[in-house]
Amino acid sequence: MRFVLIFVFILLSFVLVDDLPAQDGTYYTLGISVWTGYPDSVRGFKEAMREGGFTEGKNIKYLYGKSGGSREKQIEIAKRFKESDLSLVYSLTTPGTIIMKDIMPPDIPIVFSIVTYPADSGLIDSFDYS
Repeated sequence: MRFVLIFVFILLSFVLVDDLPAQDGTYYTLGISVWTGYPDSVRGFKEAMREGGFTEGKNIKYLYGKSGGSREKQIEIAKRFKESDLSLVYSLTTPGTIIMKDIMPPDIPIVFSIVTYPADSGLIDSFDYS
């Protein structure tokens, strides 16, 4: 779990550090999409964000989606996220993340977890590249 938190924090610091929120109250909007369960993953992600200085309601807002394992529901969530001008998507599971990748614009980073074979599933080109 600690490794996941460190990885997420490092990744987010590269993604968000150039666009830190302005003092006028603007904030980032991140999408969190859960296929089924995994509350510890979401909790760990949000904890890493807090440790990185991102406080919900102050400089970051989360949009949530939970598909319950439904492909159709996940597609609806991805379309809603696409229309929401997100800074980043956090997606759980291989099937859920594949749908996110297929629908989200390529310039929106997708951080994923609970993905067993990301290269074999086409989420990343290879482990060398990532």
